[in-house]
Order: sequence, then C-alpha cells, then structure tokens
Amino acid sequence: MRAFSQLLAFALPDGYYVRTGDWETDKLHDKAFDAVRTCPERETVVSKLIHELQSPDTRMQAISDLIRFAGTTFLYNRGGSLVYGGSQDREFDALQEKAADALNGYVDIETISRALDSSEHHVQYWATVHFGASELSEEKQTPWLPLLPKLEKLAVARDASIRDAADQRLGDFPQERQFLAKRVELETSPDILMRLMYQAQEREEFNQRFVARLYSLLMHLDEKVRRDALLL
Repeated sequence: MRAFSQLLAFALPDGYYVRTGDWETDKLHDKAFDAVRTCPERETVVSKLIHELQSPDTRMQAISDLIRFAGTTFLYNRGGSLVYGGSQDREFDALQEKAADALNGYVDIETISRALDSSEHHVQYWATVHFGASELSEEKQTPWLPLLPKLEKLAVARDASIRDAADQRLGDFPQERQFLAKRVELETSPDILMRLMYQAQEREEFNQRFVARLYSLLMHLDEKVRRDALLL
C-alpha cells in the first residue's frame, strides 16, 4: 500500500493532473498514474484506505491518498446524481466514486479543522471546499465559527485556488463581510477579485470599481499579476 501511495503522490502531487511542460517529467507522471489505474490490487488498497479513515491516527494520510485517487471529477464536479467527466474504465470510475463517497462521510468539524492545517495543497483545498458542510443556517453555522480564523488565513494564501475557495466559504458567514471587503484591496487574481466585488456591490458600482482595480493590477510590479490581468 505504501508503494501505491507513493505512486499517487508522484503522479498527482497537488491532487490533480497538471502538465509541467517538461515532456520527460509528464511521461513519468503518466506512467505512475497508469500503474495506479491498472494495479491488480487497487480495490483492496482503496478499501484499506477507506477503513483507515475510521482511526484518527491514520485518517489524515488516508484522506490525502483518497483525495488523490478520487480525483477532481468525482470530488468536485458532480451535478446532483450526475458526474461530469470520468474515464473509459467504468470499474476504475466506480472505485474513484467510492473513494469520494467515503471522504464525504468525514467532513465533520474535527476532521476539517485538522485538514485545514495540513501542509498538503490538495488536503487544504478539500477541507476549504467542505468547510461548514454546506450548512447555511445560522444555528448550524455556530459550531464552525471557531475555525473561521483558519479559513481567513487560507484566504490570503499563496495559491489562488485555495484563496478563491476560502473566500467563497467565508461569504456564507455574515460576520466575515468586513474581512472580505479588505480582501478586495489586496487580491491580485483578477478572477477572484471579480467574484469578491460582484457579490458585494450593485452592478453599476461594480463596473466602476472593478475597472479601477483592474487598472491597478495592470500596473502591478509582479509580471504574472500584470499578465493575468491582461488575459482576463
């Protein structure tokens, strides 16, 4: 099982497939994922990982491995009972869906709190997306309030995908409006900035303020920030 986990970590370091631009490296990543996909013991290994979710001592490593195995299609791209994406291997897809369903059973406050503190990008992202367990009523939100500082910390993280997810979850909590308002002045991703400003303002005011902020990003000292703003 250790070799299985190592192959997953090499093939999908951030929890999803990304082309590096280096042909040799990408070829090795493909080879590692093919080894996972065609592993004759894959069902046994996934079942063991799901079992390890039950113990607090092994849960976080199991979550890390299962997130990588399940993939973004089955974790985040579902529409009701439908799944958008998947492969041509129905048995493998079914096993990925099983892993995703198992993870959905561990979105409790304690587990999400630990996952938010993870050093692994894909675990932090998973925890951020599931923060609050989609409980939008004020009464059900209350137990999550002590974790808001952790979410605020991720909202200013280096990774844009985590910042975006954190901003969206914070938007479910009325007491975070002031924090999100300050985020507008600091955000450097034009896509995230657009969502932050659009949610908080009337359309006419949004158009004026967004154009002003976009102009400031086009003048930013960071070349990547300028390029992202230009490509919006």
